Amino acid sequence: MYALSYLINNSFCLLIMAIIFVCHLRGPDTRQSTGLFRAMVIGMMAFTVLDMLCGLQENGAIRPTRWCVEVLNVLYFSVSAATVFVACLYTENELGATWLGNRKKIGLLALPLLVLVVCLPLTLQYGFFFYISSDGRYIKGPAYVLMALMSYGYFLVIGVKALAGMFRKSNFARRRAYSAVASFVVCPLIAGLIQSFHTGLSILCMGCTVALVQVFINIQQSRITIDPLTQINNRSRLLQHLDKALARQKGSPERQLYLFMIDIDDFKQINDRYGHLEGDRALICLADALKDAAAECKCLIARFGGDEFAVAMEPKSEEEVTRFQEGLRRFLAMHNAAMETPYTIHISIGCTRCTPEHTSIPALIQAADKALYQAKAAGKQSRANLH
Repeated sequence: MYALSYLINNSFCLLIMAIIFVCHLRGPDTRQSTGLFRAMVIGMMAFTVLDMLCGLQENGAIRPTRWCVEVLNVLYFSVSAATVFVACLYTENELGATWLGNRKKIGLLALPLLVLVVCLPLTLQYGFFFYISSDGRYIKGPAYVLMALMSYGYFLVIGVKALAGMFRKSNFARRRAYSAVASFVVCPLIAGLIQSFHTGLSILCMGCTVALVQVFINIQQSRITIDPLTQINNRSRLLQHLDKALARQKGSPERQLYLFMIDIDDFKQINDRYGHLEGDRALICLADALKDAAAECKCLIARFGGDEFAVAMEPKSEEEVTRFQEGLRRFLAMHNAAMETPYTIHISIGCTRCTPEHTSIPALIQAADKALYQAKAAGKQSRANLH
């Protein structure tokens, strides 16, 4: 009965994973997270096959030689640990980690995985993690818990970090991402704990599949509301937010709503002189500065179109509005210095406060656009006076 459960459950999970992989391949995204996600799916598919073979062998449906059982279990734990490690990198990338380009830091993070991969063949001789009996049965060794920690400990780290990040005020703008990561690790962790104590049950791959489906759904939803280049909200998401914000303000007239329109000065010259790839870098630079500024204030940031960005804010005081603008310019200066480009990104900021005159979203956007044009004109006049 248990053997049939492994065969049916794992085959179904394998089919779901294959469908997700094929669908994801059709996407045009070429970001680092795309490669990590696909590597994670491939790892989970390989693990599902190995888990099914181990389950069939454990329940007597197949009877390979003892040597084959040993190799099968070494592969099982090696692949599972490697897959969890890739999942860790993927979630770190989704949470905005900036150290993923540092090979030394990645190597340090991979140390438990490397130790495990080296020790697994040795355990066949010394039996400290597990050993295979003369009749081909898998038996846990005295250091089995240590092996489980090295295999799945990355998931614990991810979960703790995500839960902590959800409740940290400075992560307000990324709270949704932390929440998605926290829920991603729940099913595999619970399923893994159950299966580790009841090896005859096929549960772990089902937990992994549920988590993978959840991540894939989040990716598809992000493609609808997230700008693919800058990885911030797009115009559609901004309009949805403004619609709700205006409704809140009508219900509570004392609430404040501000809309900022921001663009890059002389952006066309950057494109014409340095090429469109540099233009894209400039847009990403401004988006990163907006993310940093938004982390200090309660607001929604979005790419409105072209080189124009929008920020919707419901501040508690005028000081918060001023603090956001000052923070944005400060963070932009930091990113300018880090980019080391032959040009410097300058921006113009237009800001309008929603009043009873702004009875619709187009009216509010038009007022913010007008403020932006006035700011650009004042900036050009100021530069002309300097010369």
